[in-house]
Amino acid sequence: MKKLKLNTIHEIFVESIQGLDNELTNKLKELKSEYTQIVVEEKVKLLMMVCQGEGLDFNEIKTKYLKSKEIASISNNNEITQDSNTSDENIMDIMEIDGNKYYYESKEKGIVYDMSSKPVGIYKNGSIILS
Repeated sequence: MKKLKLNTIHEIFVESIQGLDNELTNKLKELKSEYTQIVVEEKVKLLMMVCQGEGLDFNEIKTKYLKSKEIASISNNNEITQDSNTSDENIMDIMEIDGNKYYYESKEKGIVYDMSSKPVGIYKNGSIILS
């Protein structure tokens, strides 16, 4: 029977461990990338909801509060805006007055918006008051 040298066993062990380390490192990089993308998407959704609820311009707010890397990933990934628009959650109610549709927050002193998302009045005492 042939004896294996200790160096040979050591080399086999080191190669195995290095291979496992490389695989783990690659998987960790993938997970970090996915996690970062999810965080950016959630930030954008939150900013969009706040802008819509408060009548703010989303483009101004995103350049003010998001990092340039995050803004670049938004422009590269159109799914973010599509996902937030197709949400089952109704944030605003719709009312039609004289053939024009208006979106409003059904709360006292809620803002009323026209079709181009410009504030045009308030919701007060269960009715819309246009300015």
